[in-house]
Amino acid sequence: MNKKGFTLIEVVVVVAIIALLAGILTPLIFKYIDEANQTRALGDCRNISTALLLFHKDTGTWPYFSQYQTEADIDYLYGNMGDMPRFEGDAQSSWGNTSDDMYFHLVTNGNPDQNTYIYRYKRAATEGGFMSHGWNGPYLPYVTDDPWAYKYVVSVGAFDYGPSSQQKTGTRSNVWCLSAGPDFAVQTPIWATETHFDDIGYRTM
Repeated sequence: MNKKGFTLIEVVVVVAIIALLAGILTPLIFKYIDEANQTRALGDCRNISTALLLFHKDTGTWPYFSQYQTEADIDYLYGNMGDMPRFEGDAQSSWGNTSDDMYFHLVTNGNPDQNTYIYRYKRAATEGGFMSHGWNGPYLPYVTDDPWAYKYVVSVGAFDYGPSSQQKTGTRSNVWCLSAGPDFAVQTPIWATETHFDDIGYRTM
Protein backbone atom coordinates (compact mmCIF):
# COMPACT_ATOMS: atom_id res chain seq x y z
CA MET A 1 0.00 0.00 0.00
CA ASN A 2 1.31 3.45 -0.95
CA LYS A 3 1.03 5.82 2.04
CA LYS A 4 1.38 9.56 1.55
CA GLY A 5 2.43 11.96 4.31
CA PHE A 6 4.76 14.79 5.25
CA THR A 7 8.37 14.14 5.79
CA LEU A 8 10.15 15.58 8.79
CA ILE A 9 11.97 18.05 6.56
CA GLU A 10 8.69 19.31 5.07
CA VAL A 11 7.20 19.81 8.54
CA VAL A 12 10.29 21.70 9.69
CA VAL A 13 10.15 23.94 6.58
CA VAL A 14 6.47 24.75 7.14
CA VAL A 15 7.05 25.53 10.82
CA ALA A 16 10.00 27.75 9.91
CA ILE A 17 7.90 29.68 7.38
CA ILE A 18 5.10 30.19 9.93
CA ALA A 19 7.61 31.38 12.53
CA LEU A 20 9.15 33.78 10.01
CA LEU A 21 5.75 35.24 9.08
CA ALA A 22 4.82 35.59 12.76
CA GLY A 23 8.08 37.41 13.43
CA ILE A 24 7.34 39.84 10.62
CA LEU A 25 3.63 40.41 11.30
CA THR A 26 3.60 40.55 15.14
CA PRO A 27 5.46 43.90 15.44
CA LEU A 28 3.21 45.39 12.76
CA ILE A 29 0.08 44.23 14.58
CA PHE A 30 1.28 45.65 17.90
CA LYS A 31 2.24 48.89 16.16
CA TYR A 32 -1.29 49.29 14.76
CA ILE A 33 -2.83 48.46 18.16
CA ASP A 34 -0.58 51.05 19.84
CA GLU A 35 -1.48 53.70 17.24
CA ALA A 36 -5.19 52.92 17.67
CA ASN A 37 -4.89 53.31 21.44
CA GLN A 38 -3.12 56.65 21.07
CA THR A 39 -5.75 57.89 18.60
CA ARG A 40 -8.58 56.88 20.93
CA ALA A 41 -6.93 58.52 23.95
CA LEU A 42 -6.39 61.78 22.07
CA GLY A 43 -10.00 61.72 20.82
CA ASP A 44 -11.31 61.20 24.36
CA CYS A 45 -9.19 64.12 25.60
CA ARG A 46 -10.60 66.36 22.86
CA ASN A 47 -14.15 65.36 23.81
CA ILE A 48 -13.52 66.15 27.48
CA SER A 49 -12.02 69.53 26.53
CA THR A 50 -15.07 70.32 24.40
CA ALA A 51 -17.30 69.40 27.35
CA LEU A 52 -15.38 71.86 29.55
CA LEU A 53 -15.99 74.68 27.05
CA LEU A 54 -19.72 73.88 26.88
CA PHE A 55 -19.83 73.77 30.67
CA HIS A 56 -18.29 77.25 30.80
CA LYS A 57 -20.75 78.58 28.23
CA ASP A 58 -23.70 77.53 30.42
CA THR A 59 -22.41 78.25 33.91
CA GLY A 60 -20.08 81.18 33.34
CA THR A 61 -17.32 79.41 35.30
CA TRP A 62 -15.06 76.38 35.13
CA PRO A 63 -15.46 73.14 37.11
CA TYR A 64 -12.88 73.91 39.76
CA PHE A 65 -15.24 74.54 42.68
CA SER A 66 -16.04 71.96 45.34
CA GLN A 67 -19.41 72.03 47.10
CA TYR A 68 -20.50 75.52 48.25
CA GLN A 69 -17.09 77.09 47.60
CA THR A 70 -16.94 80.55 46.01
CA GLU A 71 -13.20 80.45 45.34
CA ALA A 72 -11.57 77.92 43.09
CA ASP A 73 -10.17 75.08 45.19
CA ILE A 74 -9.85 72.07 42.89
CA ASP A 75 -6.48 71.54 41.21
CA TYR A 76 -7.45 68.75 38.84
CA LEU A 77 -10.36 66.53 37.83
CA TYR A 78 -10.15 62.78 37.25
CA GLY A 79 -12.38 60.32 35.42
CA ASN A 80 -14.63 57.96 37.34
CA MET A 81 -13.49 54.81 35.52
CA GLY A 82 -10.12 53.06 35.73
CA ASP A 83 -7.24 53.27 38.20
CA MET A 84 -5.60 56.55 39.20
CA PRO A 85 -2.32 57.17 37.36
CA ARG A 86 0.86 58.21 39.17
CA PHE A 87 2.21 61.75 38.97
CA GLU A 88 5.98 61.84 38.53
CA GLY A 89 8.75 64.38 38.12
CA ASP A 90 7.74 68.00 37.54
CA ALA A 91 4.12 66.94 37.11
CA GLN A 92 3.93 65.75 40.72
CA SER A 93 4.24 69.25 42.15
CA SER A 94 2.69 71.33 39.37
CA TRP A 95 -0.66 69.53 39.19
CA GLY A 96 -1.52 70.17 42.85
CA ASN A 97 -3.13 67.94 45.45
CA THR A 98 -6.87 68.72 45.52
CA SER A 99 -8.94 66.70 43.07
CA ASP A 100 -12.52 65.81 42.26
CA ASP A 101 -14.42 63.42 39.98
CA MET A 102 -15.21 65.08 36.63
CA TYR A 103 -18.28 62.80 36.37
CA PHE A 104 -20.07 64.90 39.00
CA HIS A 105 -19.32 68.12 37.09
CA LEU A 106 -19.77 67.12 33.44
CA VAL A 107 -22.20 64.19 33.50
CA THR A 108 -24.58 64.28 36.50
CA ASN A 109 -24.01 67.53 38.42
CA GLY A 110 -24.31 65.49 41.59
CA ASN A 111 -23.89 62.03 43.03
CA PRO A 112 -26.48 59.63 41.54
CA ASP A 113 -25.94 57.26 44.49
CA GLN A 114 -27.31 59.87 46.88
CA ASN A 115 -31.00 60.67 47.32
CA THR A 116 -30.38 64.34 46.62
CA TYR A 117 -28.02 65.62 43.95
CA ILE A 118 -25.55 68.36 44.80
CA TYR A 119 -26.61 71.11 42.43
CA ARG A 120 -23.40 73.10 42.68
CA TYR A 121 -23.86 74.91 39.38
CA LYS A 122 -27.60 75.65 39.45
CA ARG A 123 -27.30 78.86 41.47
CA ALA A 124 -28.51 81.96 39.66
CA ALA A 125 -26.15 84.88 39.27
CA THR A 126 -26.36 87.47 42.01
CA GLU A 127 -24.48 90.67 42.65
CA GLY A 128 -20.93 89.65 43.32
CA GLY A 129 -21.70 86.05 42.31
CA PHE A 130 -19.55 84.06 39.94
CA MET A 131 -22.14 82.22 37.85
CA SER A 132 -24.14 83.68 34.99
CA HIS A 133 -26.32 80.70 34.04
CA GLY A 134 -27.07 77.18 35.18
CA TRP A 135 -25.73 73.72 34.57
CA ASN A 136 -27.39 72.34 31.44
CA GLY A 137 -25.64 69.02 30.91
CA PRO A 138 -24.79 66.28 30.65
CA TYR A 139 -21.87 67.56 28.63
CA LEU A 140 -20.56 64.02 28.18
CA PRO A 141 -22.64 60.82 28.01
CA TYR A 142 -20.08 59.17 30.31
CA VAL A 143 -16.41 59.42 31.25
CA THR A 144 -14.55 56.31 30.17
CA ASP A 145 -11.12 55.11 31.22
CA ASP A 146 -8.21 55.39 28.82
CA PRO A 147 -7.11 52.47 26.60
CA TRP A 148 -4.78 51.24 29.36
CA ALA A 149 -7.60 51.20 31.97
CA TYR A 150 -6.47 54.36 33.83
CA LYS A 151 -8.31 57.60 34.58
CA TYR A 152 -8.08 60.70 32.43
CA VAL A 153 -6.99 63.80 34.36
CA VAL A 154 -7.61 67.50 33.67
CA SER A 155 -5.61 70.35 35.25
CA VAL A 156 -8.64 72.61 35.78
CA GLY A 157 -6.88 74.58 38.52
CA ALA A 158 -5.00 76.40 35.76
CA PHE A 159 -8.29 77.99 34.68
CA ASP A 160 -8.27 79.95 37.94
CA TYR A 161 -5.01 81.76 37.37
CA GLY A 162 -4.96 81.73 33.59
CA PRO A 163 -2.45 80.50 31.05
CA SER A 164 -0.15 83.51 31.43
CA SER A 165 -0.27 83.89 35.20
CA GLN A 166 2.68 83.04 37.41
CA GLN A 167 0.82 82.88 40.71
CA LYS A 168 1.32 79.20 41.50
CA THR A 169 4.06 77.78 39.33
CA GLY A 170 6.26 80.79 38.57
CA THR A 171 5.75 80.12 34.87
CA ARG A 172 3.05 79.68 32.24
CA SER A 173 0.24 77.31 33.20
CA ASN A 174 -1.99 75.33 30.85
CA VAL A 175 -5.17 73.32 31.15
CA TRP A 176 -4.24 69.81 30.06
CA CYS A 177 -6.54 66.83 29.58
CA LEU A 178 -4.22 63.83 29.72
CA SER A 179 -3.97 60.09 29.51
CA ALA A 180 -0.88 58.84 31.32
CA GLY A 181 -0.19 56.47 28.43
CA PRO A 182 1.11 52.91 28.62
CA ASP A 183 3.47 53.60 31.56
CA PHE A 184 0.54 54.80 33.77
CA ALA A 185 2.50 57.88 34.89
CA VAL A 186 1.57 61.53 34.25
CA GLN A 187 4.85 63.29 33.50
CA THR A 188 3.64 66.46 31.75
CA PRO A 189 3.73 69.51 34.08
CA ILE A 190 0.97 72.07 33.58
CA TRP A 191 3.45 74.66 32.34
CA ALA A 192 4.54 72.43 29.44
CA THR A 193 3.44 73.33 25.92
CA GLU A 194 3.86 69.74 24.69
CA THR A 195 3.24 66.39 26.33
CA HIS A 196 6.22 64.68 27.96
CA PHE A 197 7.37 61.08 27.53
CA ASP A 198 4.44 58.83 26.55
CA ASP A 199 1.65 61.05 27.94
CA ILE A 200 -1.17 61.61 25.46
CA GLY A 201 -3.31 64.70 25.76
CA TYR A 202 -4.94 67.84 24.52
CA ARG A 203 -4.25 71.37 25.72
CA THR A 204 -7.54 73.23 26.27
CA MET A 205 -5.86 76.54 27.20
